[in-house]
Amino acid sequence: MKHVFRSTLLLGLLTTAFMNSEAQDKQSPSSRIRFSVGPDAALPVGNFSDGYNWGIGGSIQAEFPVVPQVLHLVANAGFLNFFNDDDKNKQGENLSFLPVKVGVKYYPIKLLYVQADAGAAFITNKTKVKADKTAAFVYAPQVGVTVPLGGSSSIDAGFRYERVSRIVDGQHNPSYFGLRVAYGFSL
Repeated sequence: MKHVFRSTLLLGLLTTAFMNSEAQDKQSPSSRIRFSVGPDAALPVGNFSDGYNWGIGGSIQAEFPVVPQVLHLVANAGFLNFFNDDDKNKQGENLSFLPVKVGVKYYPIKLLYVQADAGAAFITNKTKVKADKTAAFVYAPQVGVTVPLGGSSSIDAGFRYERVSRIVDGQHNPSYFGLRVAYGFSL
């Protein structure tokens, strides 16, 4: 009788463990930590467009679910280079940032999200552009969509307005519209 009880208990534990691992494998991609990597494009606006034409770069982002499929914390880091407009900007130098931001991503409906980030933009060529600061505060509200590709893969496309605090005293704050199209996956 002890033998039957132990065998039944062992079989029950193994079945429970197997079912639990199957359930974890079938979790929604948005209920796990997600990563995305992709290119960024930027279009300067306001007074920033007086000296720079456009920007291009890339970024990597991590999402940590707080409320799966609804609210995530995000961390984002990247590189963005703005190309000098030789006709308007007499300095003749491109402006490069390394933005590092954290924020929240909220899904009001299944695939659509709104995101708000804030952090620091580190100027990589401070001397060449005659910047007074090495880093500046940056914030970026964003809207976008996450399109599932199958499995845990997706495309994350977001449109944002980004503003950097003044990097040269007496000049205007750099601001621009940005587009990020990234490949998303979870581990």
